[in-house]
Amino acid sequence: MSDPAEPLLAWYDVHRRRLPWRAEPGEAVDPYRVWLSEVMLQQTTVVAVVPYYRMFLARWPTVTALAAAPLEEVLAAWAGLGYYARARNLHRCARLIVDDRGGRFPDTEAALRELPGIGAYTAAAVAAIAFEQPAAAVDGNVERVMARLFAVTDPLPGAKPRLAALARTLVPERRCGDFVQAMIELGATVCTPTRPACLGCPWHPRCAGVRLGLAAGLPRRSERRQRPHRQGVVFWLTDPAGRVLVRRRPPRGLLGGMLEFPGTEWIEGAAPDADAIALAAPAAKIGGPAPAAKIGGPAPAAKIGGPAPAAEIGGPAPAAKIGGPAPAVKIGGSAPAAKIGGLAPAAKIGGLAPAAKIGGPAPAAEIGGFAPAAEIGGLASVASCGGSAPAPAVAGGIAWRLLPGQVRHVFTHFTLALEVRVGCWRPADVGRGSVPVLALEGEAGWWLTVDELGREALPSVMRKVVTHVAESSGADGGRRGQGEGGA
Repeated sequence: MSDPAEPLLAWYDVHRRRLPWRAEPGEAVDPYRVWLSEVMLQQTTVVAVVPYYRMFLARWPTVTALAAAPLEEVLAAWAGLGYYARARNLHRCARLIVDDRGGRFPDTEAALRELPGIGAYTAAAVAAIAFEQPAAAVDGNVERVMARLFAVTDPLPGAKPRLAALARTLVPERRCGDFVQAMIELGATVCTPTRPACLGCPWHPRCAGVRLGLAAGLPRRSERRQRPHRQGVVFWLTDPAGRVLVRRRPPRGLLGGMLEFPGTEWIEGAAPDADAIALAAPAAKIGGPAPAAKIGGPAPAAKIGGPAPAAEIGGPAPAAKIGGPAPAVKIGGSAPAAKIGGLAPAAKIGGLAPAAKIGGPAPAAEIGGFAPAAEIGGLASVASCGGSAPAPAVAGGIAWRLLPGQVRHVFTHFTLALEVRVGCWRPADVGRGSVPVLALEGEAGWWLTVDELGREALPSVMRKVVTHVAESSGADGGRRGQGEGGA
């Protein structure tokens, strides 16, 4: 029988998709573009990746440019793409390539696998596509093609080594990069998971799965274990200027280095109890030499009280008082604190009905006042903490109101349901010069406007929190904002 690569490559020459990272015939291949696209495509669809890839390439056109970028900017640009460890490894890898290899990518599978964030599939793909090395890049698409082509009935994931070995037997001596892309293209467009278009497949005459009538049912899979379910509580705390309190997660682990709203740990089984919620909630603290929150975040953009450098609220010599009848805070230099971006005040969250009660007969404070109708990455948002009446003291001078419904999210290894509690921090409630502190591990946070949130590294689950708070301002708030999605 003829070389199996020949009919596949002939098919690919006619049917290949034009993708922004794919070099045209005769065009030189840029290893940086191949590597960037392959990292983004891990566990992510082509449709989702294309706009991020174009944005990254426009902003950082070379590996040297990416290596010089601050990690926070890379994480912010990645926000919404999911699987955020990829972004951290992308940045580490770029720096290693620039610092240790003079900006040149290694050209073998073995050397590529030594770099951060590059596993077997990515190493093979980069080696083959960028350097024409005879390598078999085996992803889910290729596993499906191999299982059907050779009628492999052993279930996944146990069959993975055999499928990879079969793929390696097909790699040609020439056009290795095109062969890798053709295999992936075949699985993505013809040999699809359901209703494969077998008659349009270049390997149809030699497909054992078709011959045995098994193709549509392959590959088989072992019964999947149900994902564990975790629960938690997240706190949406606003100040009189309509800003929201955020903090940064630890650099390692799930969503490492990303911004989040303060909250409890995410635990399996029963929801966090009252003690855990009280411990995790931001609490008001009076003054002190080391204030726990700053206006404008780690690189403050907001000035307090005029031309002087940004000052910390609650420190020994604050430049201005927050919460007085005429706040002096400016956000971005020109917009008054009462309005963000010049937008008119929006309706209060909770509407006209009394807010829900938490832990006592006194109604919790309504979230309202200066609520801009800004959008964060396409998600409608509100920010609030207006009104002149002091909030009833529920915990540490801050009243919390439980929003109806939950924020639900699906991670790779577990599902998550979050309750959202909203509160207002008013310095007048707890004493002049007070600042909110994060009780959980004593970590400091800072204030961001809703517009600034859209420019930060806010993971998908936290964007859902923003949407949930915004949608809860309507009469049907408890019935919306509960969609699921990727990490």
